[in-house]
Amino acid sequence: MALRLEENSIVSAEICNRKKKHVEVAIHFADGSTMRAELRGNPHRDLAGRTLTLRHPSPDPKGMRPAALHLNQSGLTGDITAALKVKIPLIPIDEIGEFHAAKKEIPTTWKNAVYLEWYSASNGRVVLEASEFDLRISEPAWEMSDVEDKAAREAAAEALSEFLDGLCVIDRKKEGADASEEADEPMNEFEWEKFLRRSDDLSNRYSEVVDKFGFEDEETIAHYMKWDHEVEPNDEGEFWRDAAEDAELGELDDEPLVRRRHPLQGQVRQLLDSVEYPQEEPDSPLASLWSAVATVSAKLAGALSSDECDPEPDAGFTIAQLKRCLTHIDTAVGEAQTASPTHVQPLLQMREAVINLQTELRKSI
Repeated sequence: MALRLEENSIVSAEICNRKKKHVEVAIHFADGSTMRAELRGNPHRDLAGRTLTLRHPSPDPKGMRPAALHLNQSGLTGDITAALKVKIPLIPIDEIGEFHAAKKEIPTTWKNAVYLEWYSASNGRVVLEASEFDLRISEPAWEMSDVEDKAAREAAAEALSEFLDGLCVIDRKKEGADASEEADEPMNEFEWEKFLRRSDDLSNRYSEVVDKFGFEDEETIAHYMKWDHEVEPNDEGEFWRDAAEDAELGELDDEPLVRRRHPLQGQVRQLLDSVEYPQEEPDSPLASLWSAVATVSAKLAGALSSDECDPEPDAGFTIAQLKRCLTHIDTAVGEAQTASPTHVQPLLQMREAVINLQTELRKSI
């Protein structure tokens, strides 16, 4: 996900575009640190040729820059404007939950907000979206033409596309060819690993697009995800029609679904129950251990889901998923060493059980 800067942690900032195709950014945080960025490109027309100065009227004195944020950056401009329209609630933040619980409409108003976005090698996509700053805009050193305005927006879109391709390249023609070649052949564990990594990459790409444009902008999401497949008139609902026809012909299996729970699922559930989540200390090592074990529980459930109800589970898929579980178990072991050493041995035993299950599955192939 994008590295988002919290406006309350910022005392002041400057965005300068007095030189064409060059933007200088300086952000001064409440902790005394200053980040500077040299960016290639132009902002939107409202800031073209200008220097925008931002000052927060009441920054959080304990606010700190994100630990991952590099203090010296270079890269490409994304969308940079002081005229983003955003909805702002007219009630205090701590009352929003009460309004939701009472199903009351939250009063809002539209305000202009600063949207500062860039792409760097050190931090990827970085975003500041803020509506509380006091703004001062200088006279322009140069005026942006219609052609330059269009070019700036196209460059921002191209920078986003390059960033997304760095996360996951989408080539529908190649994927279609690969799928047709492998359609009739079951995948082994290594092919499943490749498939799952690809799925993760696609999820990361989708998350970035939604983070920028929101769930509602379906057309833009489809554009950046390259969802250009058009459903043929006879394709839609074909599966459900066939299923209904099979039911009428008595071809569906009427036997009740038998679920088989693997012992590992029960073990990890017991382990999770033995870790008491500290409600009063959500940032404590014990809370991190609980989160790590909960992740192991969820990943194991996913890995063993086909074994649970499929009479002929795909061994390659299960092995590939179990490999991922080992990584999360190792993380949980590290957390247990700090938070609760008594949980280290049960986690190591679980790790051994997962490895043994992988061995059994490989023998069955």
